[in-house]
Amino acid sequence: MYIITHDKERTNRLADEADANTAGAKEQGIGESIKNVFRKQGDELRAKFQELGYTEAKAEELEDKLDDGKVILVVKDAPTDLSL
Repeated sequence: MYIITHDKERTNRLADEADANTAGAKEQGIGESIKNVFRKQGDELRAKFQELGYTEAKAEELEDKLDDGKVILVVKDAPTDLSL
């Protein structure tokens, strides 16, 4: 489970409180992480979404929601059988 916001401090605070992860070097790979040092924030966020499996168009849409102050929660590898 990953939490992404437009503010890194907010992302880290929410992830800590929710016992969730933030999308970082592990999810993106070292190459993308290095590129993010030189990217604008919007470009970096779209790249994170793409590394988490979203298409370029969907990554753009999600980044637009972040511009509006939304918090995005991404759940990877969720179990398909939720019966107890």
